[in-house]
Amino acid sequence: MIKLAGIILVSGAISLASCHKASLIKNNIRIRKELYEFVLHIKGCIETSSTELSEIYRTYTSETLQKTGFLQILSEADGNSFEYALKNSSLFLPGALFSIYLNLAGILGKSRSGKTEAENLSRYLAEIEKEEEKLIKSDESKIVLYRKLGILAG
Repeated sequence: MIKLAGIILVSGAISLASCHKASLIKNNIRIRKELYEFVLHIKGCIETSSTELSEIYRTYTSETLQKTGFLQILSEADGNSFEYALKNSSLFLPGALFSIYLNLAGILGKSRSGKTEAENLSRYLAEIEKEEEKLIKSDESKIVLYRKLGILAG
């Protein structure tokens, strides 16, 4: 009887651990999507009006990015706040995507022309999309793998 209870507990723990890992991956996908939408919002604000970046940072709302601390850091910091927020929040971006966002942060707000700024953002958004497509395929297969392994191991 005790052995059976132990087996059930271990099986349940393994299944729950793998489901938890799958949900963490899903959460990272959601965070990356929200960050991409934030950059799209910045681009839209630059194209349609001459709003300063600090004002764009303060007015944007996203529950997911707020939970990571990204928006709070962004709204409080000044100067290179986008780069500072990337490095000091809990976004957990993969290496290649992180470097793209860091490069974007390096040029963001440096151009005096809104048109040039929008063109730079478009170029970086295209790079982010390419990298994100690769990551989504990989992450989706990992989610399926973790779920199936959790069920089989459990």
